[in-house]
Amino acid sequence: ASSAPKAPARTVVLSTPEADAGAGAEASREVAAQIGVVKDEKLAVWVESIGQKLLRFAPRQPFAYRFQVVDQWSPNAFALPGGHIFVSRGLLVLANTEDELACVLAHEITHAAARHHAGRQAYSERLSPFSLGVPRMARIAAYARDQERAADTGGQKICAAAGYDPRALGTFLLSLDKIERLQMGISRIPTFLDTHPSSPERVAGASISAAALGAPAQADARAARESYFAHLDGLM
Repeated sequence: ASSAPKAPARTVVLSTPEADAGAGAEASREVAAQIGVVKDEKLAVWVESIGQKLLRFAPRQPFAYRFQVVDQWSPNAFALPGGHIFVSRGLLVLANTEDELACVLAHEITHAAARHHAGRQAYSERLSPFSLGVPRMARIAAYARDQERAADTGGQKICAAAGYDPRALGTFLLSLDKIERLQMGISRIPTFLDTHPSSPERVAGASISAAALGAPAQADARAARESYFAHLDGLM
């Protein structure tokens, strides 16, 4: 998961899955207005089909999921409350196989199914009213990092159950780390205010989880790559 557009100024209490659905629908309209959604019906149907395949193995929630591609060049993926999941066209181009994309989508499905937005909201409310400023931000950031670790592991379990290779999360994260190093010239130094674990930590964790889950039968890597890129013709 990466950064989603800023939520509306008013606070919506995410007390139930139904509240998640309402807040997510409103925020989804904000995403379409702020960033824009890629108008490519074949691409949309394909991404939606991968998401629906994964959902058969995801924890149940009473809201309907929707998968969309946003017109954003930087690699990005995020889940809004209520099952509204977005990936950027830049992320689709950065990935190299359908397994990698499936791992990203499953990560976001886990966020939505586990109601992580509601969890962060409730955690923030439980903190002492005397916990202010940087210490408060650091505790919330640490909580968010734990959610990201859970989404990585949960997403890999969903992928494995759906027949995708859970090792693909690690290979995608390596590509993401390389992009960051190319853009910045060096690897970014993590801080205690980061809401995501560092890429090396996530890659190592993904490798350990994948080893425990096992891998599907080896497919033709070249054919899988070419099949994936066929869906992205003209997207760059």
